[in-house]
Amino acid sequence: MDYVGRDRYRQTYVVKEHRMELIESSLEHYLNRLLQQRLSGLEASLQATKVLFGYKSLVPILIDEKTLLFPIFGLRGQISLLVNYHQIQTWTKHENHGAILSFESGHAIHAPSHTAVKKQIRKCEEILHYLQEAKID
Repeated sequence: MDYVGRDRYRQTYVVKEHRMELIESSLEHYLNRLLQQRLSGLEASLQATKVLFGYKSLVPILIDEKTLLFPIFGLRGQISLLVNYHQIQTWTKHENHGAILSFESGHAIHAPSHTAVKKQIRKCEEILHYLQEAKID
């Protein structure tokens, strides 16, 4: 999965390898279904990550070893967009203060804030570093 989101019409979608699939449930329900595969839920995952890392908002969601979603637009807003950290090939600053995220599958999207993307990338790296250290112990 490259990214998942909800559009202004509250339609949930998933983008994988250049294909957009519309989902017949809410974004929260879809994420809960993914998280249930590792015996967790969305609220539990968000709360645990907030407590462990001290994040206040825009909390990344670890689904599995290949899917670490970070929000560009939060879950509770009319429009949501969560990007899979593991599928990003490159990200660069755009001339209009945004960022261009290029994916392994070959397509790209524009994020409105380069700074926000940079912060989210740092959060994901912090989570992955923590998980790597936890495996060693």
